[in-house]
Amino acid sequence: MLKKLTIIILCLCCFLTNTGCERKPKIPQKITLEETNGQILNAKDLKRKWVVFHYWASWCSPCRHETRELNAFYKKIQNKNVIFLGVNYDKLPLDDLKKMLEENNVDYPNLIQDPAIQLRLGEITQLPSTYIFDPQGRLRAHFSGKNTAAELEKILVDL
Repeated sequence: MLKKLTIIILCLCCFLTNTGCERKPKIPQKITLEETNGQILNAKDLKRKWVVFHYWASWCSPCRHETRELNAFYKKIQNKNVIFLGVNYDKLPLDDLKKMLEENNVDYPNLIQDPAIQLRLGEITQLPSTYIFDPQGRLRAHFSGKNTAAELEKILVDL
C-alpha cells in the first residue's frame, strides 16, 4: 500500500509541476526568447538548429576578455545552422544591458531575460558558462570558462 501511495504522490507531483518527471535540460516546444534588439525567437526559429547559450556577467573579467573571440565565432556561424545567444547573468535592466553591450563591443545577440528555468538548466554557478543544444533540442555540452572561436567551432564539429 505504501509503495502504491508513493507512486501516486510522485506522479501527482510531476503532473502539478508541469515539468514531468524528466528534468534533463532541453529546449521546450513552447518557448519565447526576446533579444535586446526586439527580435523574438520561438521554438519554430530554434528547431533543427544548434543553439548556443552563453552566460556572462559585467563583473566577470574572463567574460569581458572573451568578447572578441565570441564576436569572431558569431560572425563565422551567422549563416550556418547555429544560433548563438548571450545571456547576462546580472539581469540588468534593458537600457543598462544595451549600454553594457555597446561599451564592450558585443556584436552577437543577447537575450533580455534568462531562459535557465525554461531550459531546465538549474542554477548557473560559474561564469562564463556555455550550453550547447542539438537540433533536437537536447543539451549536448556544457562547460565553464573562457572560450575561443576555434574551441567553440571544434566542439560543434565534434558533437
